[in-house]
Amino acid sequence: MRGPLAVLLALACCAPLDARRLTQTGDAQCNLASLSDELTAADAIIAGLGLLPNGVPAGSTIFAPSNSAVQDLARGQVTAHSVAALPDSTKAALAATVLYHVSLGGLQSADQLAGAGGVTTALPGGNLSAADEGWLSSALVLTDATGTPAAVEGSPIQACGAEIYVVDAVLLPAGLLDPGFPSVPPEQAAAILAGSSAGAPLMGPSPDAWLPAEAPSAGGDGSGGNALTALLTPGIQPGDVNFDYLLLSRQWGPTFCATTSCSRDAYNYFTVHGLWPNSADGNHPASCPTDATFDPAELPSTLRARMECEWISYTGSSDSFWSYEWGKHGTCSLPLFPNATAFFAAAVGLNEAYSLEAALSNYGIDVQAAAQSGQGVSPSDMVQAVQAAWGAAPQVTCRSQMIQEVRSCFDLSLQPIDCPVGSGCPNSPQSLPDGSDAPPQCSYAERRR
Repeated sequence: MRGPLAVLLALACCAPLDARRLTQTGDAQCNLASLSDELTAADAIIAGLGLLPNGVPAGSTIFAPSNSAVQDLARGQVTAHSVAALPDSTKAALAATVLYHVSLGGLQSADQLAGAGGVTTALPGGNLSAADEGWLSSALVLTDATGTPAAVEGSPIQACGAEIYVVDAVLLPAGLLDPGFPSVPPEQAAAILAGSSAGAPLMGPSPDAWLPAEAPSAGGDGSGGNALTALLTPGIQPGDVNFDYLLLSRQWGPTFCATTSCSRDAYNYFTVHGLWPNSADGNHPASCPTDATFDPAELPSTLRARMECEWISYTGSSDSFWSYEWGKHGTCSLPLFPNATAFFAAAVGLNEAYSLEAALSNYGIDVQAAAQSGQGVSPSDMVQAVQAAWGAAPQVTCRSQMIQEVRSCFDLSLQPIDCPVGSGCPNSPQSLPDGSDAPPQCSYAERRR
């Protein structure tokens, strides 16, 4: 696999510090070229991508390929000019490889890495193995997803609050040349690294780069969801897909469980039911033929952790629920999204960027308090609250005098639009059945307001 790789793949591997939004040291001597003569090729790539103007970020452990490792893979000299000329789609694929060269575990010594036997990288779902293969002295060797070893050269560079290991080979994640490989545009890679350097868990309350940076404020323009457009297939046009808009359906779990036998607790917050491609004429596509496959076990661990809090099955396993939603709806989202990972990341991302709890709370509707007190909520008030939050009217559905779902619509650039049909509920207040408090790992979802 490595031999035929062109300069473009080599470039990404040498830019393990794609992090324009990180908290920087502000020290001009904290760039790779200043820290080691062996990392000038990596520094050239960083300059070509326009990254790290203030040097490497503190709190990172980085595995940086040496000049010879880069040049061997690139089959020649790498320049900042050649990197800057790369198309955006190529940079997105390469940015994923960038993340594969950064550890999220803070500063880690060689003994710690070898003792752990592996390295969790900043690439969602991408890990390295690590072992001490020295006989008389320490010799840390990393092995990437292709089975290729990369030995650490000399002692780590401890500078600028970072731990930097020079390695003798470029590390490549699995499936890099596969069309379904989950590319990560540079700005998203930067956000992932920003989260790790700040010491926040990627799937904790602060979203990572697969997800929006923040929810829009009441009456705002929805800018919190702008980063999600990077999940779309590069260059996609409306005429390339067989639907007109996406409908994000979110359900109140306690209502579902009040009318259906559930196998688990339902929590007092809205959870994703699905992200559905819809057509303006009402003929919504479903179960579309495709060669794309989905295996829940292959979801990036960071994304999966969010889905287990925000996209819950109340009657069976989450894997079965997600597989059903992919088969019926996700398959029809192609080619708007390049693969299943992007589809699920978009659904979770939209759920967070356009938080129902936040929109309702800003309008004076506290769904948790309403559920616990038994006080009804007006569906028309819910519509007005969401419309006030990001300027687009949702659908509200009811069942047996209970709020069932709130459905928000988005155009093909993932911007909110009015749903074709408003509330189908009675005008009178409807109840929100009381459920359970969220478990600790999901408390952020319950309190997004």
